[in-house]
Amino acid sequence: MKTNVIRCSAVVLRGSRVLLLERRGDWVLPGGEPNPGESLQSWRRGRPRPGRGW
Repeated sequence: MKTNVIRCSAVVLRGSRVLLLERRGDWVLPGGEPNPGESLQSWRRGRPRPGRGW
């Protein structure tokens, strides 16, 4: 049986800067998977949280 997995990414802007993360040597948009039962709207509001220095 095949299971569908929802993955989400977000573009985070501050002025003319875009938040990117380095993952395994590549630059990627921040993202992840919603918790079971969590709506995409709720996921979007809760993540990503840019770290210090952003």
